[in-house]
Amino acid sequence: MARVVGVTPERLAQTGREVAAEILREILRQEAEAEQEPVYADLSNRLERAVWEMDLSLEDRKMMVDLLRQARAEGRQGRSA
Repeated sequence: MARVVGVTPERLAQTGREVAAEILREILRQEAEAEQEPVYADLSNRLERAVWEMDLSLEDRKMMVDLLRQARAEGRQGRSA
């Protein structure tokens, strides 16, 4: 709620809401980190999007997207043979 109305973690701490301030700091840190992550998945593909939105490390999400792409490519090759 504090983030939505523009209250800073520092302001929360000043008013004695240190726990809320710490939670807000973590939310802001995670949002900043997410903005820096390059989007590796094709978000128009429902399976890649679902994998990309999972609570996994960046490396694990990339690996799963690669596996999906490999399976799709193998499926296309099987149908054309």
